[in-house]
Amino acid sequence: MESKHHLPIMELDDCGCCQTTDTESDATGKGYGCNEKSTVLTHREEAVLKRIRQLGLEAKVLRDRIKDFEKTQSVGLKERRRVMEELENLRRLRSELEVERIASAEERMRLLGHT
Repeated sequence: MESKHHLPIMELDDCGCCQTTDTESDATGKGYGCNEKSTVLTHREEAVLKRIRQLGLEAKVLRDRIKDFEKTQSVGLKERRRVMEELENLRRLRSELEVERIASAEERMRLLGHT
């Protein structure tokens, strides 16, 4: 199809403002067009943030158990160590996810054209 100025008209996304050819993709391979840009976060960011929230909830449960241990003094040393190790593993994983969160935010800025 051509316009009255004899220029090719590219297909538009269903929003009517974006070209569907050469649509960018995020690191997960999912398209990142106009509809996705309106949601602010990419699929990758949403997944990372969801995992961070899950880790936060798991850590809260472990911290509460540690407080209970201190109050009751009825749990053995072995159980305390196991819970402390679990909490330390969650902290390590959270640090790794923070690196991924920053990378996914930088990717979003690139996809939005800010870099």
